[in-house]
Amino acid sequence: IANLPGELNISINLLSKYFEVGDYVKSISGEHEGDTGYVLKVIMDSSGGWGYNAMAKVLSSSINNEFCARVDHLRLTSQRPEPMDAMGEFAVAQLVRLEGRQNSRGLIVRLEAGTRAIVLCTDGSKHEVGFGDMEPVALPGKWMYNRTWTMDKKGKKIKPGAIVKCPRGSKGRTHPLKAEVLFIHNEFCFLRAVEALTGE
Repeated sequence: IANLPGELNISINLLSKYFEVGDYVKSISGEHEGDTGYVLKVIMDSSGGWGYNAMAKVLSSSINNEFCARVDHLRLTSQRPEPMDAMGEFAVAQLVRLEGRQNSRGLIVRLEAGTRAIVLCTDGSKHEVGFGDMEPVALPGKWMYNRTWTMDKKGKKIKPGAIVKCPRGSKGRTHPLKAEVLFIHNEFCFLRAVEALTGE
């Protein structure tokens, strides 16, 4: 501080990290360690200060949801989560079984932080799922699985590997895109389009 003679002593109990809305942060400890996102809101502690119990609400950069973390567990970062193609027994574009969910089958569309996946479910929604809450679906041999089929809306058979046309949006009002059928589960098809992995 200008014109202040000598040293200024400050108790470490008064020190705290400071974040503003819009800051891009990474969780370095706690339940959400490894997650990154944008600060939406800062929630002060019970005394109205920036103490240890001050929290931040963060919009996750990997999926459209929010999480809360102590400001002490966050730091500013320019690092974006690095997508991976495979991790252990899991890989992008793999069909998995989800524990405790009504939509029990899903397709991995992204792997992050070595501990979780973004999974596309049969209702078209995406969920962030820990590796411990899913397991690979055992498929029959390629020759047998390629005999699996379902009917399209015109009553024609479609099989894994077929190229089909599908709507870009849930209302189907835009020009359709071409996609490859990756998996068939009951009456649902998991498709891979040029733009992204899509469930329809």
